[in-house]
Amino acid sequence: MENQVTNGKAIAGLVLGIVAIFFSFFGFFGIIIAIVGLIFAILGLQNIKKLGQKGKGIAVAGIVCNSIAFVFAIGFMILGYLLFQSMDPSELPEASLIYMNQ
Repeated sequence: MENQVTNGKAIAGLVLGIVAIFFSFFGFFGIIIAIVGLIFAILGLQNIKKLGQKGKGIAVAGIVCNSIAFVFAIGFMILGYLLFQSMDPSELPEASLIYMNQ
């Protein structure tokens, strides 16, 4: 008989995956949230298989969302680094140059 309770870790993994996608634009924060969400989603999927709970699709969606967020965060960090490296200091506003010289 299947346990009619939806696994809480799977739900937490999916919610963290959705949040991680939004925070992936901030690089490091998105990576941290995606890793925690991925752990929750994987643990939830394992519990679902072991205990016969509902929520397998939710856990899989959490794994997918967190994986996408992780890749986006890495990509945005690389893009930001490349854009920063290609900037000419003469194009920066005056306040940025003062801050960089301190």
